[in-house]
Amino acid sequence: MNKTIITGNLTKDPELMETSSGVAYANFTVAVNGITNDTDGNRPTYFYSCTAWRGRAENIAKYCKKGSKVLVEGEMQSRKYTDKDGNERTAWNLVANKVEFLSGGARQDDEEEPRVTRQQRPQPTLIDDNQLPF
Repeated sequence: MNKTIITGNLTKDPELMETSSGVAYANFTVAVNGITNDTDGNRPTYFYSCTAWRGRAENIAKYCKKGSKVLVEGEMQSRKYTDKDGNERTAWNLVANKVEFLSGGARQDDEEEPRVTRQQRPQPTLIDDNQLPF
């Protein structure tokens, strides 16, 4: 199974584009803070290149901007290429199957656009440990 989940902030506004056949896609980068300190005592930041397709891409471009906090769930894909010096490299990209907008609200520079509203999540049901089948 190839499943990756990250939470972080967009490093710049998403780039909405279309394929030659008219399918919308958006490229964006998410900065994620590491959970442990490095040898110098600093917490590293990791940068994930992400791509979303179709309606998901349009919504990301519409409601997210640089600094927006998002949760991205998807599949990591790699591709090999040769750089300008002739070295073989591998690039990784997270293809988003799910994106949650954690910042809330629409883009501040687009006031005529509708605001994103979060649906109320149901309260979890408490289960006694004795009711579990294992």
